[in-house]
Amino acid sequence: MRKPIAFTRSQKCDLLRARPTFEEMFDVLCSDRAATAAVWLEHGRESHYTYEEFRSRVLQCAARIRDARIAEAGSWVALCAENSPDWPVLFWALLAAGLKPLPLPVSAPPRLKNRLLTLAGAAAVICTDSRGLLPALRRCTP
Repeated sequence: MRKPIAFTRSQKCDLLRARPTFEEMFDVLCSDRAATAAVWLEHGRESHYTYEEFRSRVLQCAARIRDARIAEAGSWVALCAENSPDWPVLFWALLAAGLKPLPLPVSAPPRLKNRLLTLAGAAAVICTDSRGLLPALRRCTP
């Protein structure tokens, strides 16, 4: 696991102007490790995680995705999940695992999802609920 890098505000701006890689953008995103990354309500109580915790979750999830071998590096993997604190973790974990995330709107009609998956040549789908997916989409998952 790489050690987090600290950036000044000026360094962040310079890096963003220099067309950074996703890895560099992730380092900038997580550079203020103690700052709150996400806040949500869970069972009526406020929960949160910091950028340090977010970074750790992303890297752990990326390792599990690589270990599961759901797709070859560089493949499109659809992400069809409700908005939640896990969504950005999954998105960045796919990138960190060397895959290309294809966000699919949960509310989209199944035929549209199927068309988008077909056009992208998605190798797999990560979803929170497969009820809204056509049989062809379900077969796309390992």
